[in-house]
Amino acid sequence: MKVTVQNTGFVDLPSGQWALSYQWAKAGHTDLNSAKRVWTTATIAKGDPPYIFTVAIDDIPNWGAGPYKLKFDLYNQSLGFWSDYSGWPTQDVDVCVAWCVALPFILR
Repeated sequence: MKVTVQNTGFVDLPSGQWALSYQWAKAGHTDLNSAKRVWTTATIAKGDPPYIFTVAIDDIPNWGAGPYKLKFDLYNQSLGFWSDYSGWPTQDVDVCVAWCVALPFILR
């Protein structure tokens, strides 16, 4: 999967210090951090141009079928925090594992 990130902050994000990662979320479960990290290979400059990460997502939690959410975020290992800890929002993507039913679902 390709994920495009735009640095809308106040400083450049140095190469190799930031990684794209994600958390799995599903109703009734505690969010689960993925151990996957895709580290930057170039500085993500503030403003243009955007930076493109390529990440393989193959660590689906064993929470059963249904709707999940992937919460993409940037992680800084030396600071030890996710960017959403400082008030920057995650980028959430709805995904369906095995099967999902779009609501409303009406039987006749």
